Amino acid sequence: MRCILLSLAGSFLSIVALAQSPAPRYIEVVATDTVQLSLQGMDYEVAMMNPFDAATIAMSAGAEEEADFSKMLDDAEKKARASEKQFIELMKANSIPHRLSTTTHAEDYAFDSGKKMDVNSYLVELKDTAMMSRYQRVMEGTDFSGTVKNMRFSDATAANARLMSKLYTQARSKAQALATAAGGILGDMISAEEMRESEGSIFKQLVDMDRGRRSEGPNLSEGSTQSSSMVFRFTLHDK
Repeated sequence: MRCILLSLAGSFLSIVALAQSPAPRYIEVVATDTVQLSLQGMDYEVAMMNPFDAATIAMSAGAEEEADFSKMLDDAEKKARASEKQFIELMKANSIPHRLSTTTHAEDYAFDSGKKMDVNSYLVELKDTAMMSRYQRVMEGTDFSGTVKNMRFSDATAANARLMSKLYTQARSKAQALATAAGGILGDMISAEEMRESEGSIFKQLVDMDRGRRSEGPNLSEGSTQSSSMVFRFTLHDK
């Protein structure tokens, strides 16, 4: 019985000592950063000229009588066919991959002439930045325009590893400054968690503002970005 009482007394003293010991100190900081994902290539859709739209614009711009529209429409059709032929020849001559994407069955609704014409769009496959630059040079001085259908960026996995490294370095630097100011010694990292949307609403607004400022006016050739905000916690020791 005496041994049992001594054992219980020892356990009780350990619990009291643990309860009375100071809670471990730590420093918590937030780091936010962005890495660039370089643009590797894109698919670009180029629409050919719609002769009915072109004739309508020409009519409103200078013709005085609707009787002129018939001739304008004939000229616009010839110009549209010649323009499409020029585009295809430019793509072939410069070895730029392209294929027929869509065909619109256009019709003259403005002046009800009853004429119809197929208007094609071509998907230009710009597989790398060199081909993108070549396409840009080829298109200089022409009237061809289009829209980006798909963009391909560099590996996001490697970019994420770079982002985590940047975030840790930034957080460690901030925590070290705080530890020095507090007269302590910075210890190991305890935890790192990505901020949720609901966390730190005021801070999140500041982060979003900072991201917007840094990404203002991006050049398409620079690519996209990957951003993150993380909460880091480090132990703080007394000197």
